[in-house]
Amino acid sequence: MSSEPASTDTVQGGRVQPTPQKPSASTGTGSGKITDQQLRHIQKNALKHSGAEPSAIKDSLPQIQGRPDGSDRARLVANAECEKRARQSRAADAWHLSGLPTRHIRFRRGQVDDAWSQKLTSLHKLLGSGFLVALLGDRGTGKTQMACELVRSQVWREEQNSCRYVWMIEIFMAIKATFSKQAVRAETEELQRFISPQLLIIDEAHDRGDTAWEDRVLSYLIDKRYGDLRDTLIVSNQKPDEFKKSIGPSIYSRLIETGGIIECIWPSFRQAEGG
Repeated sequence: MSSEPASTDTVQGGRVQPTPQKPSASTGTGSGKITDQQLRHIQKNALKHSGAEPSAIKDSLPQIQGRPDGSDRARLVANAECEKRARQSRAADAWHLSGLPTRHIRFRRGQVDDAWSQKLTSLHKLLGSGFLVALLGDRGTGKTQMACELVRSQVWREEQNSCRYVWMIEIFMAIKATFSKQAVRAETEELQRFISPQLLIIDEAHDRGDTAWEDRVLSYLIDKRYGDLRDTLIVSNQKPDEFKKSIGPSIYSRLIETGGIIECIWPSFRQAEGG
């Protein structure tokens, strides 16, 4: 996947949620030590961008008040900056490993409306709860973009920020590939790649054969993720009744229990752009 541009920040809950990018490696001396001049520079930047004392400094002020040189304070600022850079790095790694479509990385807020934003907000509130949600609607209503923005939020979580985007048919293709004598993974190992991410986006769920084998694989995958409290978003162009019939009573029951159906019932954004 190509690197995403810095201009793809999105707004969530009234604040800007940045696109994850690797932090630059400009800080450091090559020896792993930070000079006093660099500490002062880090301190200045941290205070400038935060508008307040960094939390790491606030917590340690009782221990360092009265020290004239301020070196301990500066080192605390440096530690806070290092933690920030480590978080940025973790988010960037999760973002690049997610498998999101490049087209949907370049998101502009003006491309959607308030109804779309409200549905996204409801999904954000479920993150980390082990939800199973179906995102249903006609083509062009921004379902895949909504899934992409959910991933953008997921990668910034402090813990368990792993995520993966995949088409339904790709799951079955990957598992069938393990049946070959030349396969590099066993079937259970391949399945684990879809079980382990904390957030799994299954797009194009309507595009499958509805065979008994596919039903068993999908039920096993969903049941394992349900038991492990991992978030799963299924995206489909189907109507609710058609979707319910397609996934079967077991999965539908877990879906109603942990998240339900979110319908995208507004006109296609693609048609609006074309008009």
